[in-house]
Amino acid sequence: MTPKVVSGGPEFGSSLRRRREALGLTIEEAARAAGVGSETWRRYEAGSSVRRDKVRGICVALRWGSLPESSESAGDSDGRWEDFPKVKFDDSYSAWLEREFGENCARAFASGCDIFRDQLSDELSRLGKQPRGTHLGELDVSWLEGSLPAQWLPRYDYDFVFRLHSTVEQLRQRVVRAEGDGREGVTRSVAEGLALHLILERGMVSAEAAGSSAAEDRDEWEYELNGEDDEVIPALFSKSSYVEHGSQLHFDRWFEVVDYVSADDTDEPA
Repeated sequence: MTPKVVSGGPEFGSSLRRRREALGLTIEEAARAAGVGSETWRRYEAGSSVRRDKVRGICVALRWGSLPESSESAGDSDGRWEDFPKVKFDDSYSAWLEREFGENCARAFASGCDIFRDQLSDELSRLGKQPRGTHLGELDVSWLEGSLPAQWLPRYDYDFVFRLHSTVEQLRQRVVRAEGDGREGVTRSVAEGLALHLILERGMVSAEAAGSSAAEDRDEWEYELNGEDDEVIPALFSKSSYVEHGSQLHFDRWFEVVDYVSADDTDEPA
């Protein structure tokens, strides 16, 4: 019978505290993101055991794929990075990615999708309780505020996050259902390229938390899946340049479907 709790201990508690502090979260913020009370979180950091139904919330709060140094990692094979490919029926696992880029890429994409969709849903829940027009920068806690290009922070409201969530879902379905033998770009807009970047970024968090070296290949995967482009994402996040309104990289055009997006292309799409 599967235990109803994950064993704690001093080292386990210290791992939670170090990770929380590394993310710049207060106990209250981490507890809120995990869906538990502040006192409960304090007990976790003191080494208390964790109920199994609370594990997912802790992992989301700390951006982990699984809990480190715990029976959750040792006893649940689906939670270990090296066993992740066995979850072939997960709705985000792509046999096409596994065939074309290897199991690590398929794991990273599936894990990253799972984490990112949870974060987007959480942001929608928070924004939905605020006045219309509230953006991510106005929330007490936000998963995405620091993950999106800073130039357009005031534009990241409920409508945008909802649309990004839909974009992630469309991209996920396309990648999971992909067929064929050749490598080809799967992103069709700046928004999809950004979504892919954020998905793989979160997949790498899971990989690193589970002791994998998959991050070494992330840039290559992203380059290939973005249609052999390695300029758009750096241009979006550059702190030394300003994206003009007419550029295809401007926020107002992120969701336009284009055949190819160039960091230097400011013409209207064909």
